[in-house]
Amino acid sequence: MLIRRHFPTFPFKKCINPMRAKSSSMCLLVIVLIWCAGISISLYIRSTIFSNLSRSVYLSPGGIVSQQDKRTCIVPKLPLENKELSKYYRKPPKLDCNYGYNTWVSCEKSVCKITAATKRAYGKVACSFKEFMQGPDNESRFFPAVRITKQYNLTKSDFAEVECKSSEGKYWAGLVSGFRRDSSVGKVPAVKNEEKPLLDVMMFGISSLSRNDFIRKLPQTYRYLTQTLNAHVLESYNIIGDGKAHNLIPMLTGSREVELPETRKRITGSSNVHVFPFIWNEYKTMHYVTAFNEDKPGFATFNFRLKGFVWPPTTHYMRPLYMVFEKQQRFYQTPFCWGLIPQHQVMLNYVRDFMLTYEGYPKFSFSFLSELSEGYVNLISVADEDVQKWLEELKTKNALNNTILMIFSDHGTQFEDIRNILEGKIEERLPFFSFVFPEWFPKTYPEQYENFKKNRNRLTTPFDIHETLRDVLRLQGSEASPVGTSETQNITRALSLFQRIPRDRTCADANIDPQWCICLSSEWVPQTPKIDYLKEELTNVAINKINDFTSTQRLHCSKIMLKEILWIKNLVLNEKLLKYKGVKDIDGFQPDFTSNMNKSKDIYQIQFSTKPGNFIFRADVIYNFLSGVADTGMNTIRRIDNEYSGCVMADYIRKPLKEFCFCKNDQG
Repeated sequence: MLIRRHFPTFPFKKCINPMRAKSSSMCLLVIVLIWCAGISISLYIRSTIFSNLSRSVYLSPGGIVSQQDKRTCIVPKLPLENKELSKYYRKPPKLDCNYGYNTWVSCEKSVCKITAATKRAYGKVACSFKEFMQGPDNESRFFPAVRITKQYNLTKSDFAEVECKSSEGKYWAGLVSGFRRDSSVGKVPAVKNEEKPLLDVMMFGISSLSRNDFIRKLPQTYRYLTQTLNAHVLESYNIIGDGKAHNLIPMLTGSREVELPETRKRITGSSNVHVFPFIWNEYKTMHYVTAFNEDKPGFATFNFRLKGFVWPPTTHYMRPLYMVFEKQQRFYQTPFCWGLIPQHQVMLNYVRDFMLTYEGYPKFSFSFLSELSEGYVNLISVADEDVQKWLEELKTKNALNNTILMIFSDHGTQFEDIRNILEGKIEERLPFFSFVFPEWFPKTYPEQYENFKKNRNRLTTPFDIHETLRDVLRLQGSEASPVGTSETQNITRALSLFQRIPRDRTCADANIDPQWCICLSSEWVPQTPKIDYLKEELTNVAINKINDFTSTQRLHCSKIMLKEILWIKNLVLNEKLLKYKGVKDIDGFQPDFTSNMNKSKDIYQIQFSTKPGNFIFRADVIYNFLSGVADTGMNTIRRIDNEYSGCVMADYIRKPLKEFCFCKNDQG
């Protein structure tokens, strides 16, 4: 069927066809006038755009940062319970590896033995071990096989490919992971000052977990961190790029990828990533034993787009194990299991053995777990109990006595459906990051510790984590150059958490591009009858949440009511953050601002007093102006005054309740 296309008729149609024109001079005049008008409009638009650009943006080493972001940073506090996000959350079934691919050989540190169960089942067994390590072109290098019938000692590597055969002809093949003390490591260094032991640094990351998601999905781990290990959680830690590499590279090098030598695979003549100034190299100069561990080798930070390492970058390096395992994974019957243990447990055990094997040596380790959380929303929950028990074991075996422990993530969930929800978009930019210090640290370094505590609620980034890692070395006598000496760095963008970070630090100061900047501007809410009704409704949502929270102790804690709304602000996100959809290029450098996310919510911050007791609270409340529903959570409400009533000192009032309970016996 022929489809006719109908085009609009232009007023100057006849001028386009001179054969039908009544007056060629008139046509020429019309064309010239239109051309001149077009040029004038074009020049006006061009000059307007560029004059606006010169006023509103400046070019920084990391990209264009809006001058609008030069404002004091207000980071929103979002409720843990969220109806829109909760529809994506499911509790996964427990990971059961009891039906996995059984192993005939087990390793305890460097000693590998045929298991007693294997001998009972199959009689005499002989095994051949081929140790392997990092080789050129990201391939594993295998050493000659060694045949044994009793035990094998790992000497060249921490990993081996094993083949076993019983006298009855039964066959088994698999991989083993142990841990041997590297022969290149010298004697235990002498401690110069007993009051200032050498500090170990242990960083353990889990991909794609916002601060709130970590609390939701790893509740046992979070409780153990905060209640037993007294972890400090950064409340305003802001990402600076899209994806893992754009946040871990600055953390480990102090620079963005675009500021470093070219290492992309697809660029001819590019280098391997050994040219990057990794922080572990600075630790090596202070005679630290080092380790770098990351699973999912095909999507690893320095190997997915970049050319990776030619030789092991650290004393111990897990990538060779994961490379061989990835090729043999089809032989393992249960997903996410390594024989009879979970895959994530392999890394946990390896890090534990690293910490215990080098007791007395200064140690730096950086480990990153992606298998359960990169590409999955809920699966990381299956590791909660294992991670908590791992931390408990490290503490029990004194591996944390002199250790600064950092448990962290690179960014929040990046699923598109979650990104299109306001809270999901905000949480993506606020990953979990926590610090645990040795018990002696506050007394030995009081100024640094007090500064750190003040910085927990101030705007921080991966650049600051890198500078903090350098400051750990300075505390121990390193001559590392002070922050800002590099010509490519803005002196304000990298601040150690042991120094006082300005309260009024902005995204522009911290070199955070607008689409990642979580700092909100605030607008005072005017007083009108309609607005006054909304203010009271929003405030009562927070008060009801407090009363629900204290209801378990109603025998001791009074119900509270609104006394006065002291002030209310509307917290506003910048437009580039709202419009950000993703990246246009494979490298993650070109932002795509075509998101059509419907903005149906406002965020309000309210300060109010209550009765009885005249307590003063501040709460962040999210209001859906389409449905008329307001929501908040206890994690968004905090006491502003410091007055506490008598019964809160009693043991029967749990610590989280203390700041919200007004004791009935205090009502006079």
